[in-house]
Amino acid sequence: MNKITAAVEILFLSMVLLIVRDIRAGNTESPQEIDLSLMRTVELAIQNNFGLEQTQYQLAVAELEVDRDRSNFLPEVSASTGLSGRWGKTKDAETGDYEGDVTSSARLGLSASVNLFNGFSDTATLRQSELELQSAEHDLKRQIESVIFNAVLGYFNVITAEKLVTVEEENLKAQQQQLEQVTAYYDAGMRPVTDVFQLKAEIAAAEYRLTATRKDLEINRLQMIEILGTDAATEYRFADPCIEPDDFGNLKPDISEIVRKAATERQDLLAQKYRIAAAGQQLTIARSDKWPSVSMSLDAGTSYSRSNQIDTAFSEQVKDVNPYASLGVSVGFPLFDRHRTKYGEAIAKRNLQVAESQRKQLEQKIEIEIRSAWQELLTALKQLDKTEALVDSTLNALNSYRERYNVNAATYVELSQARAQHLSAAYDRISARNMLMVKGFTMAYYQGNLKDMLIRLSVDRRVDDSGRDAGGLEK
Repeated sequence: MNKITAAVEILFLSMVLLIVRDIRAGNTESPQEIDLSLMRTVELAIQNNFGLEQTQYQLAVAELEVDRDRSNFLPEVSASTGLSGRWGKTKDAETGDYEGDVTSSARLGLSASVNLFNGFSDTATLRQSELELQSAEHDLKRQIESVIFNAVLGYFNVITAEKLVTVEEENLKAQQQQLEQVTAYYDAGMRPVTDVFQLKAEIAAAEYRLTATRKDLEINRLQMIEILGTDAATEYRFADPCIEPDDFGNLKPDISEIVRKAATERQDLLAQKYRIAAAGQQLTIARSDKWPSVSMSLDAGTSYSRSNQIDTAFSEQVKDVNPYASLGVSVGFPLFDRHRTKYGEAIAKRNLQVAESQRKQLEQKIEIEIRSAWQELLTALKQLDKTEALVDSTLNALNSYRERYNVNAATYVELSQARAQHLSAAYDRISARNMLMVKGFTMAYYQGNLKDMLIRLSVDRRVDDSGRDAGGLEK
C-alpha cells in the first residue's frame, strides 16, 4: 500500500513539474510582431471595423425592402378548403314524418386579386425604396472613407510619437555623455560643481520627458489597435511612409474648382441628393389617396354534400353540379378620410423641405471644410520650412556652444539654453511634418478622393531609392 501511495505522489509531482514548465515556456514566448505599411493598416481597419459590418447588414435589409416593394405588383393568390357536418331532422316528402338526417359537406376554393391602379402608390413606393438603397450605398462609401481617414490619422500619430521618443532618447544619451565630460572637468578643477548638479537635474528632467513620450506612444499604439480591431497583445511596427510635400500634388489649385468637384464626388452629398429624391416619392405616396383605386378579383371553386336528401355522386357534384367561378372589378372613390391625405401630404412636403435644407447646409459645410483645410495645409507647409531652417540653425549654435564650453569660453547655462532650443526645434519639426501629413490627407478627405490619393501614394512607393520596383526590375 505504501508503494502505491509513493507511486501516486511521484506521478502527481511529475504532472505539477510539467505544468510549471509549460507555464514558464508560455510566459517566455515573445508577442507576435507584425510590420504594417500605411496601406496594410487601412486594409485591416476596413476589414475589422464593426461599424462597417453593421452598415453592410443594414444595406442588405434595404435590398430586401426593394424586393419586397417590387413584389407588390404581383397578384395575391390564396386557396381555401373546409369540411363540415350537421345532424338534424328533415321532413319526409312522402310520409310527412320527421326523420333524423346527417349532412356532411366539403368545399375547395381558389381566389386571386391584383391591384390595377392605386394612385401610383406602388410605383412610388418601389422607387422610394430604390432611392433609399442608393443613398445607403453612398453612405457606406463615405463611412469607409471615414474609417480610412481615422486609420491614417492614427497611423501618423504613432509615427510621430515614435519620432519624439527617438529625439528624447538621443537627447538623454547626449546629456549622459556630456555629464561624463563635465564630471571630468570638475575633477580636474576646470569647472564648478554647479555645472555637474545642473546637468544631473537636466538628465532627470530628460528621463521624465522620455517616460512621458513613451507613455504617449503606448497610448497611440493602443488607440491604433482599437482602430484596427485586432488583438491588443500583438506588437505592430509601423513603417514611416516618408511622404513629402510634393506627394500632395498641386499646391496652387483653384479652390473654387475643387469645391465644385467635391459637390459631385462627396459620397455624403450624393447620399443626401438621393434622400431628397426619396422624400419626393413619399409626397407622391401621400397624394395617391386622392385618386380612385381599381382592383380585380377572381374566385373559383367547387363543393360536395351528402345527406339523406342528396344522393348525387361525388364526381358529378364536384365536376358538373357545384363548380363556380367569378370575376370582378372594383373601383373605390375617396370621399372623406378624416383629412388623413391632407395632413400626410403636408408632412411629406415639410420632410422634403428639411431634406433640401440639409443638402444646402452640407454643401456650405463642404466648402468651409475645403477652404479651411487648404489654409491649414499651406500654414503647415510654411511651418515645416521654418522648422527645417530652425533645426539647422539651433544645431549649429549647439555645436558652437559645446566647443566654446570645452575651451572654457562659454558657461554651462549658455550650453544648456542652446541644447533646449535645439530640442524644441526638433520637436517643432516633427510636429510640423505630422501636421503637414494630417492636413494633406484631411484635404483629400474633404474633397472626397482620399482613396484615390492613397492608391496613388501606394503606386509611387513601389519604386525604391535604387530605381527598382517591388519586383526587382529596373525603373
